[in-house]
Amino acid sequence: MSIKLNVCNRIVISRDDPAFNATKDLLTLVEKELVVTKQYDPELGRRKTVNKTQSVTKYLYDIDENNLYAPYGIYKYIKYLFKNSHVEYCGIKNHPIMNTIDVVDNIQKYRTILPGIELYDNQLECLKQIFRYKRGTIQAGTGFGKTELMCASSQILKELNDGKYPTILILEPTVELLKGIKKRFKQYKIPVNDYRETRMIFKGKVNLAHPKSLCNDLSKDKKLLDKVEVQFVDECHHSQSLTFSTPTSYMSNLMYSIGLSATFLSHYHVNGTNIDDFNYEELRRIGACGPIIMKVPGKELIKKDQLAQPKLIIMDNKANELMPEETIDYNWHNVRKIRLQSNIRTTLIAKSAIVFAKYGYKVIILMNVLDWGREILKKIYDLGYGDLARTCFGGQTYEKCNRKTGRIEKEWNNTLQLFDKEKIKIIVGSSAIQEGIDLSRVDVCILAQGGKADRTCLQSVGRCLRRSKTGKFAYIIDFSDSEDKMLSRQFRERMVKYKKVLGITNPEDILKNTNPKELEIKFKEWENIK
Repeated sequence: MSIKLNVCNRIVISRDDPAFNATKDLLTLVEKELVVTKQYDPELGRRKTVNKTQSVTKYLYDIDENNLYAPYGIYKYIKYLFKNSHVEYCGIKNHPIMNTIDVVDNIQKYRTILPGIELYDNQLECLKQIFRYKRGTIQAGTGFGKTELMCASSQILKELNDGKYPTILILEPTVELLKGIKKRFKQYKIPVNDYRETRMIFKGKVNLAHPKSLCNDLSKDKKLLDKVEVQFVDECHHSQSLTFSTPTSYMSNLMYSIGLSATFLSHYHVNGTNIDDFNYEELRRIGACGPIIMKVPGKELIKKDQLAQPKLIIMDNKANELMPEETIDYNWHNVRKIRLQSNIRTTLIAKSAIVFAKYGYKVIILMNVLDWGREILKKIYDLGYGDLARTCFGGQTYEKCNRKTGRIEKEWNNTLQLFDKEKIKIIVGSSAIQEGIDLSRVDVCILAQGGKADRTCLQSVGRCLRRSKTGKFAYIIDFSDSEDKMLSRQFRERMVKYKKVLGITNPEDILKNTNPKELEIKFKEWENIK
């Protein structure tokens, strides 16, 4: 009777093992889920929104007539179940890249392993943990330099492997990020192969791929990934999905599997020590990429001057659009439509963006409603700054205001490239710019969309924390929306995150209840603009 820990990211437990039933029970999770439906109300004579919660059973394993299969990454949290089992580690033990004692003990000598830069102390510590554990996740804020970690790791692996790169695979969630990573690797003189160009072929060097492409090709060749020895999963909070986690299960010779993310686990669960400390989605991520082996909070990066000092600007939306909160129609859909997207709020957003853009600072305005994004774009045009702004809503959907007519029309040039080259200063957009791209510099982030203080919110804010050549600080603009109980509650949740995750507590770094005119005066004072 034995448990097998194999290199294909799965734990295999025989039905004959004494720990079989205990493992099965532990990995069967019951969670509450919100169900939003529309039901006809005969008294009202129409359908109304009804919110209910229901219990849902979720399984963190697969099972057949012989074995239970659990994700490799959760072994740390369930190994106590196997105290009476023989654990058999399957995999490659004598490969040169597995001999990392010298790397761990002498990590300082790799500070200048990448040409033109010196790695920070916390980046070296992350490298140390990568080569100590070989499997696990690095959780570090946006702007930390996760790309440099992958580049430095690749160079060290080359040294360990007698001057030849092992077969390295880097998974990227978007094509735009893939292009950006490819550019960065070439900057450090590391040969890189775009899987889209060589399909079905992995060469002995760094390979970049989108998981969906791999899943499609695995249906044709189950042994496609047998040559992969090292895997990096960028933005690995996506690994809860089958598209992200499936490729790993086909890597029969995998020795390293490292996940990288700014928001892998929630702030409240990041220090969890057992299964019950995480929700199902988090356990899926841990299972695919392994537990956190190093965490670097955003506020620590700010203290060490690796990220820009944030300035939080809070505007209050005194919306005059009436919507009694006690009515049956008070729900998120109507709040968003009537109050969040009100003309007063839209004007505040546009004027705030212009304050910075006219001085050459780069601004992203984040929301997820295309029509509202167009309204903001039109408002910026009406205020005389239409040439500086574009929209970006997923894929290649870019728009602008016609210089003469003011009508919304398609922008045929790549908005993101225009922004990077500083030909425009404002992007109005959605998740396409929250996570899917690697912008070189953002000075200002306007959180127009409201909502809870979730992963997306923190990812968005992180965009503007990278060191800017334009100014001294990174600017975050948010709205307290005090006239609405739902929006104001969500704002208070975001404030907690600003304090705990980013360390924004100094009153000098917070400008409350302001307006665009007062903002401009204070901004010029902060940046010493005459």
